[in-house]
Amino acid sequence: MYIMAGSSLCGGRAYAMLEQFFRSAPGCRQQEVLYDEMTAQAEDFLAEHGRTEAWKINPVFSGTRSNPDESGSIFGIHTVNFTPGAMTAGIILGILEELHGYYKKMQELSGKKASILVGSGNGIRRNRLMQRMAEELFGMSMKIPFSQEEAGFGAALAALHAAGYTSTLREAQARIKYE
Repeated sequence: MYIMAGSSLCGGRAYAMLEQFFRSAPGCRQQEVLYDEMTAQAEDFLAEHGRTEAWKINPVFSGTRSNPDESGSIFGIHTVNFTPGAMTAGIILGILEELHGYYKKMQELSGKKASILVGSGNGIRRNRLMQRMAEELFGMSMKIPFSQEEAGFGAALAALHAAGYTSTLREAQARIKYE
């Protein structure tokens, strides 16, 4: 049995970078957090124009696991989509498409489709639009773990099993609860 995971180097951070970019614009208060406004603008843009009109953003601002020197790119900007909502939708799609690429690679390697989709990290946990878009892209509903420090919780479960407090890994995994 294997657990396959795809982890980008800049997923949630890319979204935080976009929020900082918007916050640095003249007229924005430095203390103001703009995530809710960003999401609302992206939702409005997508409702009016659809995801194909969003900016095409490859948010590998910290490189990739296979190519640390790769950099991000943005294209597909035109008169209809030169808006903050199109940019926000584009970065969300770019983050998810990178993760979906990992998923397709896992399918190739294993010959199997995933049985569940679990989202972890604050970027996905706190952004319902990103969750919905991920569910559409992956074609399955997403589960969000109740534990907010997913990696630490998983390490604790592995240690619990390694220390002999559970007889199987499945028994340890059964302790994971979802929202």
